[in-house]
Amino acid sequence: MDTYRNTNSLSNIPVPLEWLGAILVTARKERNLSQGQLADLLGAHQSVVARWETEGYRSVNLERLVQVAEALEFEISLWPKPKSKI
Repeated sequence: MDTYRNTNSLSNIPVPLEWLGAILVTARKERNLSQGQLADLLGAHQSVVARWETEGYRSVNLERLVQVAEALEFEISLWPKPKSKI
């Protein structure tokens, strides 16, 4: 996941929502933050961050995802679009 090392390389590149958890975990590790340190930044417990990461952040609401991303110096943008008909 070296692609995520330079956050500028991801600017305006849409990625599947399923990748978000892996991107956030990689960003945390590349910033040399432990789960506990990230939890402290978010006012949460380390065990909560561990659960989020294990679940790929699937159970986290959008507001909390934005907080995690901001703590990791990321920005999350969503662009709703109609489903393509294949």
